Formats: sequence, structure tokens, C-alpha cells
Amino acid sequence: MFLRLRKTLELMSVGQFLPHPLSTLSDVIGNFHAFHVHCVLVDVWNFMKDNVPSPVAFVSKGASDGPLCRDFEEFSSPGKSYRSYFERLRLIMIHHVAEIPSEFKSFFVDIASKQEQDLQIAMEY
Repeated sequence: MFLRLRKTLELMSVGQFLPHPLSTLSDVIGNFHAFHVHCVLVDVWNFMKDNVPSPVAFVSKGASDGPLCRDFEEFSSPGKSYRSYFERLRLIMIHHVAEIPSEFKSFFVDIASKQEQDLQIAMEY
């Protein structure tokens, strides 16, 4: 059961349909209880429903003929946050933190540290 789900989530990640940390969900989904998997998949569905991956959302990084990447921050409306889509994942991962401590750190702690550093740099200017 989880093999098909993992492959589907990996495909959605490669296609840049999901922002971080939902894009790396396939790494930890096998550690969750069935109800937790259901809850997280509802959040993935809600994200996909609310943020349809249109071609406009993909931009070229560098040269005009370079590869296209989806910039989730650039195309979100001002003040919009994707946090509501992965807050439940954070709570579920806290419940399973003994099994997946390094993943929790990379999903939430490292990202928070980077955002805090970016904010400090922006405040200096």
C-alpha cells in the first residue's frame, strides 16, 4: 500500500507540485499510523486544490532557456502562508519524533533557522 503512495508523492515532488516539507513527505509516510496518513493526505489534497500548478507558476532560474522551477514564495499572494497545509504534519511528526528525529529537524528546525537568518539579513538593510 505504501509503495504506490510513496511513488506518487515522489512524483509530485519531482514535478514541483508540493512545497517543502510536503515535497519530502514520502521519506516519512511509512512511519505514520493509517489515520495520520489520512490526515496528511487530506492536507496534500487541500494544497493541490487551492494551488493549481499552472505553467505561470514556473520560472526560469538564470538564462531564459534554462530549466523551469516552481517558486512557491514568489507566486503566493501577499501575506499568504502555506503553513496551514503542513501544520498537521508537524504535529504528527512530533508524535513520532523518536522514530524520525533527523527528518523532523530537516523539515522544520533547519527551515525555521534559515527563515530567521533571512529575516535578520533583510532587517539589516
